[in-house]
Amino acid sequence: MEDFGLFWIIVFAVGLVFIVSRIISPRSKRDEFSETVLESRSDSLPNYEHDPLFDDKETSAMSSQSDSSITAVFILPKKHNGFGGRVLQSALMGESFIHGKQKIYHKHIDDDPQKATICSVASITEPGYFNLDALHKTQYTGIVIFTVTSKQSDPVAAFDTTIKSAQRLAAALNGQLCDSARSNLTSQTIAHMRESISEAHRPTLAQRS
Repeated sequence: MEDFGLFWIIVFAVGLVFIVSRIISPRSKRDEFSETVLESRSDSLPNYEHDPLFDDKETSAMSSQSDSSITAVFILPKKHNGFGGRVLQSALMGESFIHGKQKIYHKHIDDDPQKATICSVASITEPGYFNLDALHKTQYTGIVIFTVTSKQSDPVAAFDTTIKSAQRLAAALNGQLCDSARSNLTSQTIAHMRESISEAHRPTLAQRS
């Protein structure tokens, strides 16, 4: 049961790119994987309250989860050959992401793996995780950086960390930072996402204060 919560986060995140990829790209193995993901009830996320990956005890006041608690952005290659695994690993380590639970990368508070997760990185292509044994000989067609804002003591700060990390990763990888529709992630979109998170979590934060 430990892996169940984050599995559905990855299901949701990968599912976000399916609709546009079907429209603008030829059908590929990536499309087939994303279609399967969508068919596996990506709109029905479980409760993550007791997921050991998210260790923030203060978030127990959030009694139910929804898609809106997951904020995700994407980094896609500017060239068709994708990101080399060695380069990707170096960029992730440079941003203090640690390979851990569910075989994906996580950024922790104070860069301490014993503390709560701020945000995570998964591959947008099957199987979604990173196999360290094959990483250096694998090409990745994109990555998703996501945070579960309802599991953060400060959701807006977690979002800011996620975006800043994503921006630096995109620069290191010479990739394009995109929203869920594979459009360039603009400062206006970031501001809108930030405001939405602030509004969504204001009642819960008020209860804590």
